[in-house]
Amino acid sequence: MFNEKGCPLYRESKSLYMGEGVGYCNLDCHCSVCEGNLHYCGNRDALKNYFNEQRREQEGTDPEKRRVTRLDVALPLEYESELGSVTSSAMTINLSLKGLLVRCIKDMTVKTKLKIRVFYPEGFCLDKFEAMAEIVWKDEHLAGEWSGYQYGLRFTHIRDEDLQKLMIVLIGTPLGNDDSIKIFD
Repeated sequence: MFNEKGCPLYRESKSLYMGEGVGYCNLDCHCSVCEGNLHYCGNRDALKNYFNEQRREQEGTDPEKRRVTRLDVALPLEYESELGSVTSSAMTINLSLKGLLVRCIKDMTVKTKLKIRVFYPEGFCLDKFEAMAEIVWKDEHLAGEWSGYQYGLRFTHIRDEDLQKLMIVLIGTPLGNDDSIKIFD
């Protein structure tokens, strides 16, 4: 459905004051002036995202590339480095069987190994599960007045009883005795 201008989202203007050859971009609901040339698009990132989304819909592919689904959940977390540093606090952003995304104010390096304790509500009390994790990526994060870091943590070791607790957080029920699940590659 490309027009002579090249962009399928280009729409000719019906008014005289726009000028000849100038129209609107259908991508942003007629909010920007457009010449229809894909090479000189002012909304290049949005246009790329639009075409990628159209391709995924046609192919029936899922944009989620992770092999394990994550649960968006904010839970308090305590951590210390494997070397026995002072216990510090953080907050989970999301959680899966393979790892978690956390935010904290402490600057740490990628590949740092941590002992973590994640607290979650269990009835009227707090319970926790513990695991060993490694920082696999880090990013500076700004949210309003707050600034700190986001870390992607990958579980490196988790005991069976703590895995059961993690399953309770993720799906609301522990694994049965005959269920098996592979967490570590």
